[in-house]
Amino acid sequence: KEITDAVVRASESLFGEISFESLSQEEIKILKNNVPHVTVNEGVSMTDVLVSAQLAVSKREARTFIEEGAISINGTKIQDEALELTSESFGKTILVKRGKKQLSLISFE
Repeated sequence: KEITDAVVRASESLFGEISFESLSQEEIKILKNNVPHVTVNEGVSMTDVLVSAQLAVSKREARTFIEEGAISINGTKIQDEALELTSESFGKTILVKRGKKQLSLISFE
């Protein structure tokens, strides 16, 4: 039952029903094993993250997605293409989404 509840909560976070930040480490581990996951360096730019996570094919496309409001981190829309991502600002693991269906977990080294 506990594992089932953890899987349900993890799934709900992907679709915005509960906040990603409210997940336990066990629930995040479940997600890491079941959705695309990329590890990046601290201070990497938002455009580089989108390309690394295969949510954009180029930095130009990544900038377009950001400008159009198609990108979110942990459920919050991102409008700043120069944003540098750090675990201090966002947490050790973050959920980056492009639109409603394309997503990737990002962890910091």
